[in-house]
Amino acid sequence: MAQVLLRFDDERHWLRAAPKLVGHLFPRLLGQSEYNERVKALAPLMEAALRWLADRTPATAEMLRLMDATPVPCGASAVTAKRSGLYGWAGYGYCPSHSRWYWGSSCC
Repeated sequence: MAQVLLRFDDERHWLRAAPKLVGHLFPRLLGQSEYNERVKALAPLMEAALRWLADRTPATAEMLRLMDATPVPCGASAVTAKRSGLYGWAGYGYCPSHSRWYWGSSCC
């Protein structure tokens, strides 16, 4: 959990940084080989958790969908947006912090 919250993309970098960042919270941190063994042992439990979540996530026929995606930058005029193939399918909005127009979810 800490790996995800502290935005480490891979285990190798996380295991190198963990002692400095969270070592004070744990009496003993795992090494690479111990970590890999535990991850492999947890695979069935993780699969069960993902299946449970998938069963409870709305399907495509329902009115609500959970989505996560990278915003796609697009043209800065409404005319350009209306000519796009995404028009009518995706949201179109302005992100003031990036000073850009995007298709998809608002980034701000």
